[in-house]
Amino acid sequence: MVVKFTPEQTKLLESLNLPTVLDSSISEDDYEFFVDTVGEHLQLHGLTDDGENEIGKLCGDILTAIAPL
Repeated sequence: MVVKFTPEQTKLLESLNLPTVLDSSISEDDYEFFVDTVGEHLQLHGLTDDGENEIGKLCGDILTAIAPL
C-alpha cells in the first residue's frame, strides 16, 4: 500500500522535513517518528481556543491516511 498526500499535505510534510510518499515498507521506527512529528505539530500549531484550525485538520487527515500502514 502506498499513501499519497494532497498538495496541501505535501507542503506541510516538506516543511517538517518528512517524506511525502509512504508505503508499507516503512520501518517501525520511521513510522513512529513520522507520527510523533505530525502529532506534535498538530498540538503546537493545529489547535486554538475554538478547536482545530486548518493546520490541525491537515495533520489529522495525514495521521488518518497513514493509519493502515
